[in-house]
Amino acid sequence: MNNAGIFPYGPVEDVTLAEIDRTLAVRVRAVFLATQAALPHMGHGGRVISIGSCWATRAPVPNVTLYAMSKSALIGFTKGQAHDLASKEITANIVDPGPTVTDMNPEGRDEAEEERLRTAAKALGAGADTASAVAFPAGPDAQWATGTSLAVDGGYTA
Repeated sequence: MNNAGIFPYGPVEDVTLAEIDRTLAVRVRAVFLATQAALPHMGHGGRVISIGSCWATRAPVPNVTLYAMSKSALIGFTKGQAHDLASKEITANIVDPGPTVTDMNPEGRDEAEEERLRTAAKALGAGADTASAVAFPAGPDAQWATGTSLAVDGGYTA
């Protein structure tokens, strides 16, 4: 299970090389290395699940380019892993939550309210929504699901 969070925010012309390196280190490199370290211990029939974002395919506001790019990279990682790990019967999938109430996105912030209004459900998700979505690809009934993204975003990308 790959899940790491930082939220780089700002116009492209103001993003520093240090911010790019830190974001890619946390959101992309760490996912790759953590998976690489786990694989020798997984044997056959394991699961690799990454937490992406609905912003990997839709960045509806300015100043989120670096964040969206880092989450988009996880889609490519997941699709590649589906092929790389198939011979070991290990699946690789990504869960893409929408706006969810978290420590980084507390309810009541102006931005959280704007995100709520962008969803078809006109609501923010809860951590349990994402956890439930992770449970399926983690379980035994998901042996045929690999290389795919599961949107759990209240219709954000609908």
